[in-house]
Amino acid sequence: MTEAQGFYKQGEYTKAMVKFKKASQIIPTDTLAYHFMLDCGARIPDATNAHYAFNQIQFISSPNELHYRMLIDAYKYERNIPLAFKYLNEAIAKFPQSQQLLYLQLSLFVANGNTVQADSAGRLYIQKYPNDAQVHALLISYDLNEKSDNHAAILKIKNAISIFPDSVMFRKLLYTIYLKESIYDSAEVVINDAIKIAPNDPELYYNLALIYFEKKDFRTSAEICLKAIEIKPDYLEALYNVGTFYYYEGLENNEIVNVMTLEEYSQDGKIYEKQALESLKKAKPYFEKAIQLNPDELDAYENLNTIKSLIDNLEQNMAQELVVDVNQTTNNNNKNVIEDLLAPEVNIDTFEFQYPTDRGGSQTLTEGQTGFLTINLKTKNISKSDTFQLVLIQPIITPGLIFNTYNPVVLSSDSTQITYKVPITYSLTNAETQSIERAEDAESKLRFYIRSASQQISSIQEITLKLGKKQIVAMVSEIPDIVTETIVETEDFVFVPFEQKKEYLIILAANDYKYFNPLSNAVADAKAFKKLMVDEYGIDSMAVYELYNLDLTHEKIRNLIIKVKNIALPTDNVIIYYAGHGMYDAEFDEGAWIPVDAREGQIDDYIPNSRLLKYLNSLNVKHLVLIADACFSGSLFVSGEQSNFTKNDESLPSRWGFSSGNIEYVMDGTPGTHSPFADALLTDLKNNSNSEIPISELISGVSTKVRSLTQQSPIGRPLDVKGNAGGEFIFHKKN
Repeated sequence: MTEAQGFYKQGEYTKAMVKFKKASQIIPTDTLAYHFMLDCGARIPDATNAHYAFNQIQFISSPNELHYRMLIDAYKYERNIPLAFKYLNEAIAKFPQSQQLLYLQLSLFVANGNTVQADSAGRLYIQKYPNDAQVHALLISYDLNEKSDNHAAILKIKNAISIFPDSVMFRKLLYTIYLKESIYDSAEVVINDAIKIAPNDPELYYNLALIYFEKKDFRTSAEICLKAIEIKPDYLEALYNVGTFYYYEGLENNEIVNVMTLEEYSQDGKIYEKQALESLKKAKPYFEKAIQLNPDELDAYENLNTIKSLIDNLEQNMAQELVVDVNQTTNNNNKNVIEDLLAPEVNIDTFEFQYPTDRGGSQTLTEGQTGFLTINLKTKNISKSDTFQLVLIQPIITPGLIFNTYNPVVLSSDSTQITYKVPITYSLTNAETQSIERAEDAESKLRFYIRSASQQISSIQEITLKLGKKQIVAMVSEIPDIVTETIVETEDFVFVPFEQKKEYLIILAANDYKYFNPLSNAVADAKAFKKLMVDEYGIDSMAVYELYNLDLTHEKIRNLIIKVKNIALPTDNVIIYYAGHGMYDAEFDEGAWIPVDAREGQIDDYIPNSRLLKYLNSLNVKHLVLIADACFSGSLFVSGEQSNFTKNDESLPSRWGFSSGNIEYVMDGTPGTHSPFADALLTDLKNNSNSEIPISELISGVSTKVRSLTQQSPIGRPLDVKGNAGGEFIFHKKN
C-alpha cells in the first residue's frame, strides 16, 4: 500500500492502480485499496478496474455517493454513456439531495448532446442552486458550442452577470460573442466594465485593442496593446499587434512617398520618409521579441525581413540632400525632352529604359536579365576637374532589382553630348534573396538625378517599374506640359485545356560544416539531382532555389521556405532535397537537420523535425515531396505507420517524404562518387523508360537497391502534414 500511495501522490495513476490491485489481493476485505482503485480508474480512465473495485466495495459494505461519482466519471470519460446513466440513476435514487449528482447528470446530458434533457436539467439545477457559477458557465458553453445559439447564450450570460456582478469570466464570454458578430460598440462597453473590475488583466486590454484594430483605429489599438505588454511583457499576441501597427504605419508613409509627384517629393518627400523610417524602427523590436518567444512564427520573420530592407533603403534615401528646386525644367517640343539645368554645367536631355531583346524583342525584363537605363546628357563649360555622379534611389524597395546607387559620370571638356547607361538587373530569385512582403499593388519607382561635387543636384526624374509575372514594365513619368511615352506589354490569352501548374525545387546541401565532420558527396549529390530534374523532368531552372555549404544556415533555410511559400500557388508542386548531417535525440524522441554553422551538442542550433514540419505546413501547394539523405532522417515519420493513398491519383493533393534511412546512420559514399541512396535515386530516375514515375514506385525501387547494398532502411510514405488528401506525386519526364 505504501508504494501504491507513493505513485498516487506523484500522479502516476496507472502504476498506482497496479499496486493497489495487488494490495487488495493480499487483504481482500480492505476497502481502502478498492477506494483508491476507483479513484485511479476515474482519473486514467480505466472503467474495467473501476467497476471491479466498485463491485468489491458493494460486496464488502455499501458504496457511498463518492464511489458512485468516481465510477460514473470512469464510464463518462470512456464515452460509455449508457452505463454512466445506469449508475447515475441508481445513485440519485439513493442520494436524492446530492448537488454533485445533479451536476453530474447535467454534465452527462451535455456530453451526450441530449439538448432537451440538458435544458430541463439546467433550469432545475439553477432553480435549486442559483449561485453555482460553474453550471451557468457550462450551460452558456453548451449554447455556444453545441447548439450554436448565440442569442440564448447572451441571455444566459446577462442573467449570470446580474447574479455575479463582479464576475470577469461572464463578461469575457459576452464580449467574445460580440467580437465574433462584429458588434464592436457593445463589446467595448463590456470590456471596459471588465477592466474596472480587473484592471491588471492583460487579456482584457488585448481584446479591447482588437476592437480598435477592427475599427481601423490602429494607433489607439497599439497604445492599448502596450498597456497589456506593460502588465505581461511576454504577451506574444500583443507584441505582434504593436509591431504590425508600426509596420503598417511605416508602409503607409512609404506609399505616400511613392505616389508623390516629383514636385511633391522634392518639397515633402523627406518628411514622409523620416516618418516611415521612425515607424519601421519602432516595429522592428516587437517582431524580434515575438520571434524570440515563438521561433516558428514565419509571418514575423517575413515582416522583419521586409522591415530591414525598407530601413536600409530609406536610410540611403534620407542621406541624399536635395539642394536645387525641382522647378528648373524646360520643354523641347520635338521629342520627349526633359531639360534640367545644373549649375549650369550638365543637362539631362532625354532618357529611356532599354529592354533585352533575346526574347524576340519582347518589352519585358525577366528574372536573370539585365536592362539599361539610358540617359542622354548635354554638357557645357566642363573642365577636367569637374566631377559628377548619377544617383539612383527607390521610394519603395523592389525585391531582386540590382543597380549601383552612385554612378560616376566621366566627362571631358571636348564632349558636349554623351550617352550614359546604367545596368539594372532583375536577379534570379534564389538563396540570397530574402523573403520580402510588398504592399499590394504598390508601384516600384526608380528616381534619379545628377549631383555635382558641391552637392548641387538636378531636378529628380523617375521611371516606374511595375512587377508582373516575372517582368518589369518601365514608363516615363507624367510631368505637366511634358509629352510622355509609355512602354507597355500586352499578352494574348492562350487556351490550355489542362490544369496549369509549376514545380519548384529547393536544394539544401552541405559538405563543409564548421563544427561537424565534413561530408564528401552531399553537394555533388544535390547538384546531380537538380541537373536531372531540370534536364530530364522539365523543372524550370528559374524555379530552382539552392543553398550550399556556408549558406546552409537555419535563417537562410527558413527564408527560402518563406520565399517559396509567398510565390507558390495552390496548383503548384514543391520538391525539397536535403543532403547533410542529421541527428536524433533519444530522450525527446525527435530527429533534426543540422545547419552548417550549428555547434555540436547545442540542440537550439539544430532544426528539429517539429519545426521543419511546421515550415512544411505553411506551404499551400498541391503536391509536396521531401527527400532527405541524412542520418536519422527516418525520424520524420511516425514509427510503423503507413498512410493510405490512392495510387497514381495525381488529382488529389499529397505530402510525401522519402528518407535515406530509418533512425540510423547512413553512408556518405566514397569521395567523388554518390551516396548509396543518391546513386540509387539518380539511377532509377535516369533509367526510367516511361514518361512518368509515381513517387511510390520510385520509393520501392530505390529502397530495394539501397537495402541490398547497405544496412540502411530507406523509408518513403505520406507525411502527416496539412493539405494531404491521399493523392500521389508523379515525376513527369520532358516530352
